[in-house]
Amino acid sequence: MNLAHVLLLIIPALVPDPEQRAQDVLAQVRATLGPSKRPTALRGLSLEAELRRLQPIDGGETNDMSGELTVDVQLPDRYLKVETLAPFPGAPEFSIGTGLDGAEAWRAPVGNAGGPHMVVRIFEREGPGATEALLRRTRGEMLRLLLVALGSSPAETPLTFTHAGEAEAPEGRADRIDIGDAQGRIGTLFVDQATHRPLFLSFETSAPRMHTMRVTRHEGGERPRLEPPSAAPAPDVEARLYVSDWKAVDGVLLPHHVSQTIEGGSSEEWTIRKWRLDPSFKPDHFRRTK
Repeated sequence: MNLAHVLLLIIPALVPDPEQRAQDVLAQVRATLGPSKRPTALRGLSLEAELRRLQPIDGGETNDMSGELTVDVQLPDRYLKVETLAPFPGAPEFSIGTGLDGAEAWRAPVGNAGGPHMVVRIFEREGPGATEALLRRTRGEMLRLLLVALGSSPAETPLTFTHAGEAEAPEGRADRIDIGDAQGRIGTLFVDQATHRPLFLSFETSAPRMHTMRVTRHEGGERPRLEPPSAAPAPDVEARLYVSDWKAVDGVLLPHHVSQTIEGGSSEEWTIRKWRLDPSFKPDHFRRTK
C-alpha cells in the first residue's frame, strides 16, 4: 500500500460528523460574541427598538407602519414581544403582545389598544391543534431570536444541530446549521466563516396579511359587531431573519439592526436602541393580560 492510499483512508476519518461540526461552529460563534466568556450563564435579556413594517393589505396594496418594539426574554421559557404601531399616519397607536409563559402562548392587544373609535381584534386559528400551533410558533420565534443574536439556545430546550454544508453569501462563505426539535425544523442558521458571526436564519412561516374589517350593527342600535376575515389560512413560505450592526453590550457583541422578510408577505426592520442583559422581571410579567 503506497502513501496515497494511506492518506485516502485517513482523511475521511478526521472529518467531524455533521452534528459535531455544527457544535464546533456554534462554539466559535459563542466565543466570538462573548456569552461563553461570562462568569455566569446568561439567563435573560431585553431590547428596545424602533420598528418599521411593510405589510400587504386587502386589494394588493402595502401598508407602511412605524412604531416601537420591546422584547423581553427570561430563560428557558418566558418571552414577551410588544409591538406598538399606528395603522396609518395620524391614526392612534395600538399595542399587540405576543407572549410565552412556560407552556402557555398567547397573542392579544395590550396596554394602549387604539383610540376611542378603534377596535383592535386578533383573529387566530381556531379548532383542533390551534393551541399547540400557537405555542410552537411563539416558542420558535423566541428561539430564532436567541440563535441569531447569541448563537445559542436554552440548555433546558433540547434541539438538534446539524452542519448542512456551506453557502456563498455577499459577505463571503457561510456555514449552514440546520436546527430542529422533536416536532420538526426550527430553521437554518447561516454563520460567516470569516467573522464567526450569524448572518441570518431562514425558516418557514405563514405570510401574515392585514385585513380590513366591516363594522355592522345589530337591529335596535346594539353595540357594533366585528366580522372576521373569511380568507383561508395562508400556506407556509420562506422567511429570513437578518442581523447586523454588532456592538458590545456589557462584554457581549449584540446586533443592533434586525430585519425580517417573508416571501410574498410583510417585511420589517428593528433599529435597536438598547439591550439589557439579565434584567429582573416581575412574577406576572409574561402572563396574558386580561
